[in-house]
Amino acid sequence: MPHDPSGPTSFHSTPSSREAPSSHDLTGALHEVSNALTVVVGWLDRALLGPLDPEQTRALTVARARALDGRDIARRAIGALPQTPVQQPLTTLLDEALLGVLPEASSAAVHVHLRPLTGPPALVDDARILLQILTNLLLNAVAFSPMGGQVEVTAGVEADEAWIIVADEGPGIPEEHRHQLFQRGNSKRQGGAGIGLAHAYELASSHGGKLSLLDTPRGTSFQIRWPCAPTRSSASPTPRPSITLRGRRVLLLEDDRSILDLLEIALSSRGVATVLLPDITALHAALKQGPFDAVLVDWSPIAASPLHYLTTLRVACPSVPLLVISGSATIPDAEALALCAVWIRKPFDLGELLATLTSVLPTKA
Repeated sequence: MPHDPSGPTSFHSTPSSREAPSSHDLTGALHEVSNALTVVVGWLDRALLGPLDPEQTRALTVARARALDGRDIARRAIGALPQTPVQQPLTTLLDEALLGVLPEASSAAVHVHLRPLTGPPALVDDARILLQILTNLLLNAVAFSPMGGQVEVTAGVEADEAWIIVADEGPGIPEEHRHQLFQRGNSKRQGGAGIGLAHAYELASSHGGKLSLLDTPRGTSFQIRWPCAPTRSSASPTPRPSITLRGRRVLLLEDDRSILDLLEIALSSRGVATVLLPDITALHAALKQGPFDAVLVDWSPIAASPLHYLTTLRVACPSVPLLVISGSATIPDAEALALCAVWIRKPFDLGELLATLTSVLPTKA
């Protein structure tokens, strides 16, 4: 069976008779994916509080990092997050990539082996992008390796460039298919869409790297060449102030139960008393449970009449910071914005949200 250029992470192709999803549909889907991953990250944060053994901690840390990657990819795709390059030691990135595919490799009875790094230690630029590409290659290699086979990873540093080779013991790629290997839609597997390798190739090219197929007598070998980062400054980082919320009372209005639960646990574990409001119908009853130090409101439950509900909240809690969370790409009018202390875009980072909440709280007597 020929090696599938699309990789195991390809989306299922749709029949030509169906309409392709619109950009609006894709934006909505990405928004829901990023929201789901926000919840996943939050619960992983909770799980990492322990108690855990070192192996469990390592596995959950990698799972959290990859969920953050997926969430941030979706956020950037819908314009909610700018691209922020990340530098990372090459050795750390390789370790994270191999640990990330370990469950898939174990279930396929494939051994993934990393040879010792050649050359000096180095940082790589755009490390999370490189991790996406490497993960795609590793999953592809595992998928097309025979049971009991081995995927070998070698890597090194030459001058200002890192290189990584992923080699498998699969059936290889026929010569007649190699010239179109990195073209989208070039899948020879039933149900494949031909996205995986094409996307990886485009990512590498757009970030100063190069993805190529190597000539090998058996199996398939891909090489990534990637720019190293400049040497980091030796200056000590500025310590971040601790987040203190203990003793505060917060009203939470959120119609997504999973996010409401996540926020309630995140706040209560920091000593915050919360009043939970899963829909707008009980708003007046909830307001009677005040006073509050802050009100955190999801846009969706108030979207039918935002100015009315925001005004109601402002009248009931005149000196309390009002934080509005929204997954909508539409910015509300100036009158509604003027009633809010902070406008937070979904999907949010839980740590940033807590820090933002702390920053707007009034000084406690």
